[in-house]
Amino acid sequence: MINTVYGNKVLKKALIYMILKAVKEGNDATDQHGRLTKKSVITPLLVASVAASFQAERRINIRELAKREGTSFSTIFCMVLKEQGLVKKSARWVPKLLLLD
Repeated sequence: MINTVYGNKVLKKALIYMILKAVKEGNDATDQHGRLTKKSVITPLLVASVAASFQAERRINIRELAKREGTSFSTIFCMVLKEQGLVKKSARWVPKLLLLD
């Protein structure tokens, strides 16, 4: 009867039993989906390490750097663009603003 009213949105029997068990034990049984704090992967130590790698070798590959640092490609890519302000020009990473001296 509940399936006809709610369709696919009805809770599974096992989930209902898990919620009842949590309530009986006095644990929090509220839905925590989407309420977790966002984890920050970009730390000052990682930013400094990536900056040092780019200063040492301008022809470095982001995939290679991601493997070396142990993080994802997109994390390193966003850090390079936003934190350090570098863009890819030909085979080297160069600063966005080049000042004429």
